[in-house]
Amino acid sequence: MRILSWNCRGLGKSSAILQCQKLAQVYKPDILFLMETKLVEGKGKDVWLRCGFSDGWEVLRVGLSGGLILAWMTRHSLQINFVSNHLIHIDLLDNKGNPVSITFVYGHPDHARREEVLNKEENFSFTQGSIVGVELFQQVISNLQLCDLAASSQKYTWTNNREENEFVMERLDKAFATVEWVNMYPLYSLRNLPIIRSDHGPILLDFEHQTPFRARPFRFELMWTTHPNCKSMIQQAWAVNSTGSKAAQLRCKLLNVKRTVVEWNKSVFGKVEREIKIKQAQLQQVQNSLCSIEDARKERFIRSELEDLMNREELKWAQKARIKWILQGDRNTKYFQTVVKQRRAKNRILQIKDSAGNITDNLMEIESILVRHFKSCFDNTNQSNFLSIVQDLQSLSIPSLSNQHRSLLNSPLTPSEIEDTVFQLGPHKAPGPDGLPAFFFQEYWNIVKWDIINTVQAFFHSGSLFKPLNHTFITLIPKVPFPDEVSHFRPISLCNVIYKVISKILVNRLKPFMDSLITPYQNAFIKGQNITDNILIAHEILDALRKKSKLWSP
Repeated sequence: MRILSWNCRGLGKSSAILQCQKLAQVYKPDILFLMETKLVEGKGKDVWLRCGFSDGWEVLRVGLSGGLILAWMTRHSLQINFVSNHLIHIDLLDNKGNPVSITFVYGHPDHARREEVLNKEENFSFTQGSIVGVELFQQVISNLQLCDLAASSQKYTWTNNREENEFVMERLDKAFATVEWVNMYPLYSLRNLPIIRSDHGPILLDFEHQTPFRARPFRFELMWTTHPNCKSMIQQAWAVNSTGSKAAQLRCKLLNVKRTVVEWNKSVFGKVEREIKIKQAQLQQVQNSLCSIEDARKERFIRSELEDLMNREELKWAQKARIKWILQGDRNTKYFQTVVKQRRAKNRILQIKDSAGNITDNLMEIESILVRHFKSCFDNTNQSNFLSIVQDLQSLSIPSLSNQHRSLLNSPLTPSEIEDTVFQLGPHKAPGPDGLPAFFFQEYWNIVKWDIINTVQAFFHSGSLFKPLNHTFITLIPKVPFPDEVSHFRPISLCNVIYKVISKILVNRLKPFMDSLITPYQNAFIKGQNITDNILIAHEILDALRKKSKLWSP
């Protein structure tokens, strides 16, 4: 289901009606909500018919302002329950037959007669000023337990159309939903469309933004470790016979664990949500027919199994939500699910600009634009040869390590050093292509220990790493709140744990000698300091010089 909402600021001109028609033709919404139509009685029906809707409801203007239109198609079972000059509340069935309640709200332009739907961060102007009514409205939203749906595309939805210092943009147009709605429609998308023909831009809400199905990469779930047979299953999978180098043998065992765990999850562990429903039904049946001590024992056993399943479900969603803490004494599954689904909606790339500045929302074109951009960034056509790099480095006056430092760096790698490094890794950081986070190796260290140690020692002996273990996933992290250009994303690599262990060992060995390799001004390499410290110092110096020049000026 798709809903389009727009504060059109008057439909008296044919250009505004044509814009409504264009929006309806391009985006094909199931429901259209228009605010500040400023139409007299009978004109609203002409508008929704011209936009292609068969049914609608009109709220007339008051004086020369206000006016609402709600339009929809006959195929939707829609019932209007409440209407006023500022809101329309409806009940309907979505495309799957699920009941949904929606309230369309129009905030009065007079500050004295409404509370703005704003956060202080969602205002841009060249002059400082407070936003009226923010705290009270946010308190109302909190009391109703509503989520501010994550929007994409445009950052702001309203402009005052003024110039220079009086120019202001704000995000006035929003959509809110309950936690239950977010969990029911995890693939929702909310887009802020460009501001055209009005000082407001339309907003477009899709209940389910469909994308082509693609298999998700394997991820080892934390909840699997709670099963009593998990450790023995891992031990059997790891004992597979393998040949080749130490790294090749490790790779073979990792792949066998992946295959075994996937099959075990299907046949033994099962889908947690389905198992919970089955146990709940069994528990209800037993509790309704208690008549003996044996029934009481059975009830206690089923209740214990259900508690275990609910703990597993909570661990599953806590891991996906990347939450580092779990509240004790309360069931937080719904909270974790909402965090995951809101973050996924926020990080979803729905449209992007190409090199010519044209916007596309076609998934295949978006992928092509991203791949071309990063291929050009990391192209190696101008790659320098090794000898020229060494010559350039030797010509520079840079600090070098002493012979004592070199001997310490080249000292043999002990098993205890490798083990300590493995347990220094963040257990729940995003895994690489093998799908195994650090907690897998920490949890089953007694099983995987010597394969990890042998592979790491072999790397430091040969200086080369087996190519499949060096593979990474590249993920794009938004650098700005509403990214719409490739440059608005930062690529980061999700590496396999074996790569992280090797990197961490190098860091640990170099750390004691960093004072000999860097200057005190290289704050980015000094623990407890930040590169922005130098920026603050530069600002202070410039400010002092400016004040000094004023002091000595005639």
